[in-house]
Amino acid sequence: MAGPRKKPKTYHFNTEWEEEFIFTMVKDKCVCLLCGQTQALAKKENLERHHTKTHLKFQDSYPPKSRLRAKKVEDLKLGLKTQQCLFSKPASLEKAATECSSSAKLGVWTTQLKNGRLVHFPNPEKMVQGLEDDKVFQPEWYCAHLDKLSTEFSRRFGELDDMGEVCTFVSNPFAPIDIEQVAAKMLKVFNLPNDSEIDMEIVEMQNDIELSARARDSDFWGLISRERFPLLSGCALRLSAYFGST
Repeated sequence: MAGPRKKPKTYHFNTEWEEEFIFTMVKDKCVCLLCGQTQALAKKENLERHHTKTHLKFQDSYPPKSRLRAKKVEDLKLGLKTQQCLFSKPASLEKAATECSSSAKLGVWTTQLKNGRLVHFPNPEKMVQGLEDDKVFQPEWYCAHLDKLSTEFSRRFGELDDMGEVCTFVSNPFAPIDIEQVAAKMLKVFNLPNDSEIDMEIVEMQNDIELSARARDSDFWGLISRERFPLLSGCALRLSAYFGST
């Protein structure tokens, strides 16, 4: 007769491993702050093996138990939080896009009302059916209210398309893009002067081999020189401030 089944062992992440192995917890997974690789189990030997095999030279620049290493880990964690905010934006955009589709529906409904089609308006349809002369029904009052709603939708969600492209670029600045189009979106979203050379900064960044190799770093935008890329670094910082990390 088979014995009782053993319960799966539970592993708990030790916060000391953040500085020791440069890992942190994101939801239920351990994430390497240097390369982004995840470990399903918070086992010390797994984290140590990965760090020793992949990032052994890290200790040359950031000695163990040093203040320099502790500060670097905090910077990496902050960069990861910022990156998570940027990658979470598509979900927000999807939700807002659903709301924006309502604006398009309002336009269709207004046109149908003006043409006397009441298929989407059961109450006015019943009212018209009770009239001896259906021409007595005047849809202008209803259309005016729909126009107000449409204007409000446009006001609130008009910048979402622009913001979506900007978020995509900031989260992955080396992906193939239409540089002039993205630059124009950034000028609009961040209200930059038209003579700003942000397009030239994009070109220079995308052709920088060293930066391209660091593209997956969780603190990528923290590596960017503000003197060399003042506009792009400023936009990335402002964008991260739009979305809280809590």
